[in-house]
Amino acid sequence: MSASWVICVLALFSLMETGDSADTVLTIDARPSLIHPVLTKKLQLRCSVKNEGWLAKNVGKFPFNSNTSTQPPKYGSGNHGVNFDVSALAPKIAHTSTASKGSFVRLLSVVITKFNDETEMRETVASVTGCDVPITEDKFLSTVEVEGSSEGSDKDGEMGYLLLTWDRPVDRHAGNFTCEAYGLRSDKHPESLKASLEIVAVEPKISDLVDYISINEKAITALKEKIITLDEENDALRQDLNATSANTTNLENRLGGVKGQNIQKGTLSCMSSNEIQFPKPFKVPPIVIISLAYTSVSGTVSGNVNYGASFSASFSVSLNSVKNTSFTYSCSNSYFSPSFNWLAIDN
Repeated sequence: MSASWVICVLALFSLMETGDSADTVLTIDARPSLIHPVLTKKLQLRCSVKNEGWLAKNVGKFPFNSNTSTQPPKYGSGNHGVNFDVSALAPKIAHTSTASKGSFVRLLSVVITKFNDETEMRETVASVTGCDVPITEDKFLSTVEVEGSSEGSDKDGEMGYLLLTWDRPVDRHAGNFTCEAYGLRSDKHPESLKASLEIVAVEPKISDLVDYISINEKAITALKEKIITLDEENDALRQDLNATSANTTNLENRLGGVKGQNIQKGTLSCMSSNEIQFPKPFKVPPIVIISLAYTSVSGTVSGNVNYGASFSASFSVSLNSVKNTSFTYSCSNSYFSPSFNWLAIDN
């Protein structure tokens, strides 16, 4: 016995002690209950076990197996609606069928069967049991998709469900389906509920085909309009992308130019030579910028000094010439010893 199996059993009995004894109802629902082969795109059959007192968090696991050979009520000739007069069958065809009420405190298993006209026996289509994933019988594996749980669902009030889905259903997918649910009552005795539903297949009439074509034309028109809108949005996005790409290229070129640009700097003084040689020659005479860096008083004031008096001094610097290898300047000052920064940039 595996550990997971033991956990399932323990979870079951812990829930049996605290389970809600509200009424349990079994429903089976078909959407649609009438198949038009070729025209019907999808058929869904859902069996749901509902209990108003059941919360989504109240889940556990426990195995249970069952078989049934109960035959359904007969409708018409047993051909399940193929070439039938639908108006005659309408009173017997329902979208939803509801079983009598029970009093589950724990759902053990949900089984959906289909009546076989040839053998006059029920065949299990799919089932789900507490500790297992939903199982589809081999005969139906290639035709139906199954999902479900007997441990609750994301909906409060639903103890479990089984959902069958057929894509593009045809005549052979119609028939009489029965859903059976097995559970335990608060006194730990087993109980079962059952509900049946007839799904009928009817050959489409001219009016059905006209409606089908009309609906498809409307859908195609809506899709074409959507495609046009998407194309316009794509064009706008493409233009934005091209503009962004051009800006990126321009920025990269400018950055490349900055990275490869010849930029030199240094300091000059009015006390030094009036020519500065560039450490690395430029291809053409560069742009030279000179700015004040530092100055101080370098002389003395003689004679009578009036401490309330003031004096002034001036200095200047100017470029004389700029070549690709050097530049010359002129500098004059009085009582000051200024220093200047210079910057040379590719022209």
